[in-house]
Amino acid sequence: MKLILGKNYDIGLMPSMGSANCHLLMELCIGWGLEWVIIFDDKGAENEYKRIKKQFFDNRDADADSKIFRLADCDGIEDVFGARDLKLVNPLAEFPAGRKNSSVVSEYGGKELYSRLFYEKVRNGEITQERLLKKTVDRFSKVFNFIEEALDVSN
Repeated sequence: MKLILGKNYDIGLMPSMGSANCHLLMELCIGWGLEWVIIFDDKGAENEYKRIKKQFFDNRDADADSKIFRLADCDGIEDVFGARDLKLVNPLAEFPAGRKNSSVVSEYGGKELYSRLFYEKVRNGEITQERLLKKTVDRFSKVFNFIEEALDVSN
């Protein structure tokens, strides 16, 4: 999505492989003097958010929210996309109404495969911003706007 949105700054993203591991990466960044933010995208994240807010931000909502972004109604990053967007990655995949995309993607190779295929299709021009749902682009724009503000970066 960074490519699709035309973001030219150099930031690294480290998946934590579950919200329960996020604080470990955060602490590693703090220890190495690296700037960091957390983007929570899974259903178990609320408990971790509360834990981090209590342990590292003295329960101050504003301070925690300046470093932690929580995607609403997501069990995984796939739920930020519309089903139509994910069919661009695999046209044979079926996304029944009433099921979350994250659940369906796991039946078609998992998020790692989808992520790699999405990236390849973006790089070769098969997937463009114009082909994605406006809602998807808007949701990811909010995430990147948060990152830019929290880390003081811009294009």
